[in-house]
Amino acid sequence: MLQRELLAALQELESFTELRGSRLETSILAVAMKDSSKTIQALIEDLASLRRKIGNLEKSETEGKKIEYTLKEIEQRLDTLFRKSPIPAFTWQKREGDFLLADYNLAAERMTAGKVRDFLGTSAKELYQDQPQVLEGLKQCSAEH
Repeated sequence: MLQRELLAALQELESFTELRGSRLETSILAVAMKDSSKTIQALIEDLASLRRKIGNLEKSETEGKKIEYTLKEIEQRLDTLFRKSPIPAFTWQKREGDFLLADYNLAAERMTAGKVRDFLGTSAKELYQDQPQVLEGLKQCSAEH
C-alpha cells in the first residue's frame, strides 16, 4: 500500500518536472523503493519530503508568474511615459562604433512634422556628419550608461 503511494508520488513529481522542462532529483525515492531495509517511517518521510518539494516548485512557479506580470506592467508604463512625454525624445541603438535611430516619441514626431519616420535605422554619423558635438554627446551618454 505505502509503496503504491510512493510510486504515485514519484510519478506525480516526474510529470510535474517534465511539464516545466526541468529535472528534479528523484533518486531518493527510487532508491528508497528498492531498498527493502528502509523503515515504513523513513518511506513516509521521503514521501512527505517529495510532496514539500512539489509544493515549493508550484509556489516558485506562481511567484515567477507574478514577477513576470509585474515587469510587463512596468514596461508598459515606461513605454507610455516615453511615447506620451511632451518632450521630444529619440532612442539610439549603439552598433559597430555608430548609433542608429531606433525609436522616437509622439513629441519628436510632431516636432519633425512626421519626417523622423524617414530616418529610422539611419546612422548618427550620417545624420550629424557636420555636427561632431552631437556624435560626441551620444558617445558620452553611451559610456555613462
